[in-house]
Amino acid sequence: MADKSKLLIKTLKKIPIFDALPPSQVKRLVSLCEPRELAEGDILCHSGTPSDEMYILLAGELSVTTKEGAHVATLTPVTTVGEMGVITGQPRSATVTALRASRTLVLKRELFEAAIEEDKALNSRVMRNFIEILAQRVGDDNIRLREFEQQVQQAAAESRGMEGRLRQQERRTELALNLLVASGGERDEAMARMDEQMHAQAPRVLVVDDEPDFRDLVRRTLSYCTVSEASDGEHALASLEQVVPDLVVTDIRMPQMDGIELAANLRQRYPRMPVLGVSGFVGPDEVDQDAFQGFLNKPIAVGEFRALVEEALAELDA
Repeated sequence: MADKSKLLIKTLKKIPIFDALPPSQVKRLVSLCEPRELAEGDILCHSGTPSDEMYILLAGELSVTTKEGAHVATLTPVTTVGEMGVITGQPRSATVTALRASRTLVLKRELFEAAIEEDKALNSRVMRNFIEILAQRVGDDNIRLREFEQQVQQAAAESRGMEGRLRQQERRTELALNLLVASGGERDEAMARMDEQMHAQAPRVLVVDDEPDFRDLVRRTLSYCTVSEASDGEHALASLEQVVPDLVVTDIRMPQMDGIELAANLRQRYPRMPVLGVSGFVGPDEVDQDAFQGFLNKPIAVGEFRALVEEALAELDA
């Protein structure tokens, strides 16, 4: 139990709002929390309601939607929810719903405020973290805005070209089917064969993680790929006897064989195979950068993760 508590505190220190807090202060804040279990579909908080609680997601998966119902983010462990509202006092800006059974810690605003009011050093560090988070978000928003403007212009040009290519491909597919039917073949059978060929040509990705929720998130995020799963490094190596993937996504800390040892084994067997590392407990500065094509901290940003996968696959084809 003590080891789990130490691991939890070490993990929470990686969350921006708790950054640079000594273990004693993180432990104190955790002691003020109450556990809350969520079933699939349960709502953690509603948009527009008072920000009287903040949450720490320990297990499961949460969906963040605007008051208009637009999905804006998927949250995976370990991360915080609602900490900005607790500090600013502003109402909830989004509704958070459990996509699957989830475990959270709940820290009420009045307890949080009492703790930082009593401990001036804690107050100073939390407020500094808050300012740094806001500054980072403003900078990120400005960068995303410039990138978005460029992407809109590029997408408009690409869309016109893609529409033409799609129409041409549709005509070719229809012609091929008509020729097959004219030569005595069945249209449904031809469509089935084409589907099989498309599936065979899809990139093969192996996700290695002892958390089923994360493996499922990767499978849904990379729906255009053929995704296989393994719960640790040993299972991953055993699966290579059946199918060799084009790319491997692996967690770092796992039972039996961790991601670092797995990456070393893969490098020996398949030198060109890209391996992406992910972890909620280990930072990129704590692993050998040469062992991985890329590295992301959990909870992953789905868009960033998908872009990293596509970049690795593109380099493999080059």
